[in-house]
Formats: sequence, structure tokens, C-alpha cells
Amino acid sequence: MKNIIILMSALCFLQYGYAGETKELELEEVFIIENGFDSNDDIEITVHGQLPSACFKIDSIAVDKVQEFEFSVKAFIKRKNLSGCTNEILNSPVNFSQTIALGELPSGEYFFNYKNSLSAQKRRMLIRPSQSDSIDDNFYAPISSAFIPELINTTDNAQVVLTGIFHSNCFKLMPQDIQVIREGNIFIIIPKSRLLSLRVCKTSMYSINQIVNLGEINKEGHYMVHIRSLSGLSVNKVFHVKKRYLPTGNTL
Repeated sequence: MKNIIILMSALCFLQYGYAGETKELELEEVFIIENGFDSNDDIEITVHGQLPSACFKIDSIAVDKVQEFEFSVKAFIKRKNLSGCTNEILNSPVNFSQTIALGELPSGEYFFNYKNSLSAQKRRMLIRPSQSDSIDDNFYAPISSAFIPELINTTDNAQVVLTGIFHSNCFKLMPQDIQVIREGNIFIIIPKSRLLSLRVCKTSMYSINQIVNLGEINKEGHYMVHIRSLSGLSVNKVFHVKKRYLPTGNTL
């Protein structure tokens, strides 16, 4: 076992070089919302990958324009100067996810290119013209955080917990006002605030805590929930689905 660990460390060193040296890392997934952004939104993409070990860190994520409506996405990592990098625990891979804000972009059809371990990938994004001059075309609930287990099984009922704070009791988030749209491996959650009429508004902090059911996800892979929030903001969470195995070795 010790010889295997030493071999893995040597291969990792040969591939990613000396401490402080920057190397490109193949991404496992770039999450692109194909239909969902308007020209007044802060456009975002989320990258997901796997660091070779805890001895590495993300140095930068580069989103470079290659043509008028086309971008390349690359991740660069740097080896840390740690004395424990030959340790068995530190040689385990480490997942990372990062959301990149691109700001407002004109309406049109965009393409994002990246490489994973299999081949070159291209993702499409269609940005629609905004229907109003306000930051949001809808009055979204101010969701600031969300939770979903990072790893679930194909037979699990996937659920997301949305949390946030209203600063007036004239607004409320009702379960029937939450819309879930699925685009491939992305779940877009649209929580619209409800204005409670015929009452005197009080200013204070009022908790938002809603559970959103995504149902069973039958295919293994990388997934993301994208939750729209107030003022053009959003919350993004990456999670993974694996096939559940019975004790006999059969799959459900």
C-alpha cells in the first residue's frame, strides 16, 4: 500500500509540477443555464471539477472571449508548499465548485467551450431581451442560502431547503409560488414573493424556510440547483447522484 501511495504522489508531481507552478486542470462540468437569463440579469456560469489532492488550490478560472458570442472556460491550479503532501489522506481528490459572474450581456445566443477528461465540450446559452427596466422582471424572494446533500442516491427523494429573510411582514413565500424548471442536469428554482394586501406592514426580520421537492433523479452524474433571488442575484449548489446498490450487489 505504501508503494502505491508513493507512486500516486510521483505521478501527481509529474503531471502538476513544483509548488507554486500553475497548471491547467480539466473541468468535469460547466453548468450553463440555457434558457433563463435576461439582458438585465447578472449572467453566471458555475464550474465544477476535482483537485488532484488537498495539496492543490484553485489559482484562477479564466473565461475568455474568443469570438463576439463565444467564450472559452479554463481552470488553473497551483500546488501548495506543504510538508504533508506525501501523506495518504492529503493525496485524496477534493471536489470544488465555483460560480463566475460575467455581469450583464446583450441579448443573443452564446456558446461556452471547455475540456473535460473525455473530449471538448460546448454549452449554449440564450439571453433574452429584458421585458422591463427594473433589475428583476419578477419579484423574487430574497433567498440567501440553500442546502442539498452533496451526494444522493438514485432512489432518494431529492430535496432542497431554501432560506432567507424578509424585512417586512407584507411579503411571504408560499409553496405554490415556487416553480421548478429542469434543464438537463440543472434544476432552476424560481421563488416568487407574494404581497399580502390589506394589512399594515411592519418592518422587522421574518424568516424564509421552504423545502422544495425535486423528486427522484434516476441518472448518475453531476447536477446543480440554481435558485433565483432578489436584485438579480442567485444561489447555486452543485450535488452528485450515484446509483444505489443493494447488499446483494444488484442495483435498484
